[in-house]
Amino acid sequence: MSVAIVNALVNYADEAREEAVKRARSDPTLIFDEVRYRSSWTTKKGEVNPVMSTLGILRVASEADEGNVAAARRKIATIMERHVRSFLLPPMSERDAALLIRVSTKKQRSAGYSVEDQRSWGKIEAARLRLRLREYEEDESTSHSDSLDRIALNQLEEDIIAGKIGVLLLKYHDRLGRGPTFAKLIEFMKSWGVKIVCGDIPESADAADLLMSFYAGQGSTFLKNLRKRTSDGVRDSQKAGKHPGADLTSFLWRDGRWIPDETLDLNTLKPWQRARASQARKAYAAGELDALLADRRNASKDRHSAARMRQEQRNQDREVWLTQHRPLVIERRAL
Repeated sequence: MSVAIVNALVNYADEAREEAVKRARSDPTLIFDEVRYRSSWTTKKGEVNPVMSTLGILRVASEADEGNVAAARRKIATIMERHVRSFLLPPMSERDAALLIRVSTKKQRSAGYSVEDQRSWGKIEAARLRLRLREYEEDESTSHSDSLDRIALNQLEEDIIAGKIGVLLLKYHDRLGRGPTFAKLIEFMKSWGVKIVCGDIPESADAADLLMSFYAGQGSTFLKNLRKRTSDGVRDSQKAGKHPGADLTSFLWRDGRWIPDETLDLNTLKPWQRARASQARKAYAAGELDALLADRRNASKDRHSAARMRQEQRNQDREVWLTQHRPLVIERRAL
C-alpha cells in the first residue's frame, strides 16, 4: 500500500463529491437536502471525513496500486455519486398535499372555521390537484396563532424537510399563524419549494409573495386589535357592574359584589372545587374575601407571566430550528 496513492485518492474523493453535489443541486426536478448533507460532511477540506470509511472509500484507496489507480478513481466516483444522490428529495409530483387544520375558539367551530369545514375543503382541493392528502390537526388549547412551537405544525415541518410534502393547503391563511409568525413560516416553506394554496387568497403566480407579505402585516394588526377589544370589553363590563372574569365557585355576583350561593350543595362539587369554595366562604365570613381574591389574582398573573415566558423561549428555540433547517438556496450560494 502506497501512502501517496491513498492520500491522492482520498483527495480525489473530495473532488468527486463536490462535482456530484454540483450536479445534484442543478437537477431542476428534485430538491437537494442541504441540511442533511451539511450535517454529514462537517470536516474541513483536506481532513478525512468518517463517512469515507463507512462508504468504503478508504478501503478502495488502500487496496489500489500504481496499476489500477484509474479503476479505483472510477469506483470512488461511482460511490460518491450514489452517496450524494441519496440526499435528493422526491420530485414534487411524488409528494403529498398537507392540510393544516386549526380551530382556536369555540365560536370558530360554528362560524365556518370548524374542523369539518376545513377538512371538507382540503379534500376537494387535494382531489382537484390530484394529490394524496395528509391531515395535520392542531389542539385548540395549545395552537395559538402567534406560536411557532405547535405539535402538529412541527410534524408538518419535519415532513416537509423529509420530502413528503409538496403543497400546503389552508382554507384560511391565518390557520398557519398571524403576524411575524405567519411571515416566518411562509419563508421557511417557500424555501423548501412548497406551494401554498389558501382558500381566502386567490392564486396569482408571481404576486403570491406580495400577497403573503400583505397578509402577514394584516395579521399583526388583527392581533393588536383583538387584544385591544378584549381590554375594552373588560373595562366596559366593569363600568356596567358586571364581573368580567370567571365565576367564583359557590358564590353569586350581585350588585357589584360576591355573595354565597346558599342553594348550592358543596358535596356535589369535585374535591378541589370544594376545597376552594370552603376557603372562599371562610374568608367571606371573616370579612377577608377581597384579600383572598386579590391573592388568587396575583397568583394567576404570576402563572400567566411564567407561561408566556416559557412560550417565548419555545418560540425562540423553534425559530433557531427553522433557520438551521432551511435549505441552502441558489441565491445564497451565489453570495
